[in-house]
Formats: sequence, structure tokens, C-alpha cells
Amino acid sequence: MKETNREDLENIINKSSKLLVVEFFATWCKYCKILNSELELITEFDNFEILKVDVDKEPLLAQTYGIEVYPTVVFIKEGKIVNKIFGALEKEEVLEEISKYK
Repeated sequence: MKETNREDLENIINKSSKLLVVEFFATWCKYCKILNSELELITEFDNFEILKVDVDKEPLLAQTYGIEVYPTVVFIKEGKIVNKIFGALEKEEVLEEISKYK
């Protein structure tokens, strides 16, 4: 999982043909830490890419994506947001969502 900023995220979105799974998190958020642990368990798959955005470092990016709840996972396919899910999800829930966009 790679932490990213606005410029890097825009470049990745424009170049990637994979599903992008973007976790918007805060370092002080306990639910974000739970989700991060779950996402670490699925980083070995190659049909999607997981990125992280620290909302305290990138508040304008969080605002651009309408992030109001932490953590929020945004799914981006072919440059478009296809879904957002919120909260401390388990890896199975994330994988189920990913399977919809293969």
C-alpha cells in the first residue's frame, strides 16, 4: 500500500487500467488503523491497487472526494468513482466490493 498525495493520485488515476482502492484515513483514527490492518492482508493481489491518503496531510484532496467520515474507501475504475464505503471493514467486505469491478 502506497501513501499518496493529490498530484500522484491524479497521475495514477490517469494511467492505471486497474481498479484503484483508495483509503482516506487519519493517523489518530482507531477505525482507520483497523481498516489498514485488514487492507494489508490483501495487498498481494494484482488486479487492483491500494492507495492511502492521509486526510490531515491532504485536506483539499479529501474535500474533492467528498470525504466526511474516516475511514472511507473510494473505488475508482477507468478514472471514475464507482463506489465509496465507510468504516472499519473486514478484508472480505473489501474483496467482495472489489469483485464487482473486475
